[in-house]
Amino acid sequence: MNEKISYWIELSDYDLDTAEALLASGRYFTEMDKSEVIKKLKKYKKLISNQIAVEELILFGSYANGTNSEDSDIDVAIIVDKLEGDYFSTRPILWKIRREIDDRIEPLLIERQHDESGFLQEIQKTGIVI
Repeated sequence: MNEKISYWIELSDYDLDTAEALLASGRYFTEMDKSEVIKKLKKYKKLISNQIAVEELILFGSYANGTNSEDSDIDVAIIVDKLEGDYFSTRPILWKIRREIDDRIEPLLIERQHDESGFLQEIQKTGIVI
């Protein structure tokens, strides 16, 4: 029981630390409309295209289907035919660039050749191509 209590106390401390940092930096979140999200993603696509060969950028999730709230993240799939280099060295680049635009951007890198789950097909049907 004490382990569970310690776990929840640690989580609440982390959340308070995060909230304080966001307030101190002035980077707290407000709800955006879809057009503002699309504008940010176009800028993001331009920046990451300098680093990797982006075939498609697709907005999916709550902003794509209109169920977003002020604490929603911006789910975006970055589609490449084949990743040049290592996934684990490319991913941090995507996360670093997102910080230049909006911390809510949640990039998901998908290699077209290796999507066996059907997830890519689903977001191509329901998402918004940027």
